[in-house]
Amino acid sequence: MLFTSKEYEQAAEKFLAAGDYLDAFRRASECLYEPAVLLMQAGDYLAAKASFDQILAYRDSALLSQRCSYELGIKAMEEQKWEEAAAHLALAPEVAEAPGKLKEVDYLMAEAALAGGDLQGAAGLFDGAGDYRDAKSRAQKVRFDLGIQLANQGDYLGAADVFAGIPDYPGAGDELTRAKYNHAISLLDKGEN
Repeated sequence: MLFTSKEYEQAAEKFLAAGDYLDAFRRASECLYEPAVLLMQAGDYLAAKASFDQILAYRDSALLSQRCSYELGIKAMEEQKWEEAAAHLALAPEVAEAPGKLKEVDYLMAEAALAGGDLQGAAGLFDGAGDYRDAKSRAQKVRFDLGIQLANQGDYLGAADVFAGIPDYPGAGDELTRAKYNHAISLLDKGEN
């Protein structure tokens, strides 16, 4: 009765409550699927995704749910809500464009972290960006700068670990040696021969 009067959400709720009785799941899926498609076409991706997530095994609901996540991620990118964008895009692994956009978001988040002085976070995010633009070389440069920062703060072991992780970066070998040397000197100063 609810279905024929086009009260699809309430009808789906009743069908789902019926469990495995007859064709209750199929009927519930029919109640949720078409309205969800309409919501998606209208641009209400959040509501559409919520409906598709209830019926993932029905038709192409799983893929449409991911498509909604992708669109939500793109919207969050436009609003520069990077973490929200990353969370949505991560839920869309089968959407062809999503992995590339996720790398772009990681790159943009790395830029923001770098601007905020978070070298450690920026390096990890540049790593997450993979082959997007110059992310690999930027990650090494940021790690080198982090090693210098740690050495200047007297954390010679931390600096040595950072420099050891980027052996091919110009100057990293020399800085690794300097960090180990300074650590040894600090141990001598403490009498730990």
